[in-house]
Amino acid sequence: MIRMGTNTTDHQVLIVPGYRGSGEAHWQTWLESSLPNASRVQRIDWGQPVLSVWAGEVRRQIQQARKPIWILAHSFGCLATAVAVSDRPQKVLGVVLVAPADPRRFHLLGCYGDQPANINHSNDLIPVTRVLPLRPLDVEGVVISSENDPWLSSEAAVELASSWGLKLHSVGRAGHINVESGYGPWPWLLDELQRLHQQRLTAYDEVVMDARLPRGRGSVLAHIRQLTRQQMDRHIF
Repeated sequence: MIRMGTNTTDHQVLIVPGYRGSGEAHWQTWLESSLPNASRVQRIDWGQPVLSVWAGEVRRQIQQARKPIWILAHSFGCLATAVAVSDRPQKVLGVVLVAPADPRRFHLLGCYGDQPANINHSNDLIPVTRVLPLRPLDVEGVVISSENDPWLSSEAAVELASSWGLKLHSVGRAGHINVESGYGPWPWLLDELQRLHQQRLTAYDEVVMDARLPRGRGSVLAHIRQLTRQQMDRHIF
């Protein structure tokens, strides 16, 4: 088991997989088993990329965390993380968003092109781009991108990182940075997380563990949930 930094008890690491999840050979699974303070977000159907559900579970983990938390997300999990973090950045040490999925490929009930056969294919499906926070998340972190990612162009990766106020790091031509593109064990990412963690601890104030999440109209997630319910009322599965 690999240790991150000098103290593994002062923080948590939350793993947020992407659409269809992260299997045994995925770098997220390797990282989860390598860090004693890492866990995977629970209660998500990886085959159903519903933003309100995914973001709600990530936000629940942030709210229940008893220690400062790092979030390591992949693909659609990056979009859910952005929503969750935007509601209470004070409780998050930082984020590492690897190969974000293009929000234009998703609507509030799922993925364009992957709807069940009996969905009502009308034009009023609300795209994720309409609700995704495209403003600084007020947390430290990095977007790790690929030059030939089939799920997000290099230009779009630059735009997302800039909108979220995060640094951008390209790993070259690495596909979707998943098992298919050769990303199983990934020691570089572990070293990068350690570097970011040490930098965060020396340069910034402590996170606010007793910060409460906004509710009602002040919550990004509440707005998304409301729109999602409206979409579900209009579409019969």
